[in-house]
Amino acid sequence: MVVRVDDPGHASRVDVGLNIGLHARAVPSTGDPVLFEVHTSEPDTLAGPNERGLVLAGHDSAHARLSAAIRLLSTPDPSKPWLEGFETRMIVEWLRWVGMQLPHAPAQELGEELIAHVHAARPEDGGQVTP
Repeated sequence: MVVRVDDPGHASRVDVGLNIGLHARAVPSTGDPVLFEVHTSEPDTLAGPNERGLVLAGHDSAHARLSAAIRLLSTPDPSKPWLEGFETRMIVEWLRWVGMQLPHAPAQELGEELIAHVHAARPEDGGQVTP
């Protein structure tokens, strides 16, 4: 078992890992900037949804976290038309968490604007976006 806190004695965030393994993995895996490393039981076994969740689990380095979350948006998948909306809502809720005075409706408008920019910037092959 591993327990990490962001500020011993005054923690605002606590992470607990059970049987986490010995393989270090950078988060996000999409490139710079690396926010932190996590340990996994096998190399390269951190699933995309888990990686997005870890990126959006904190409020420090907000710009880097938002950039990473945008890079981690899934490529379009016709078998999962709901996925893009789900991932966008995760970012919107994180924005509300970071900006505690941000009501739901304006946050949703930001999410819609974000996804419009993502669509405009997405390569023709449907690959990842560079914010």
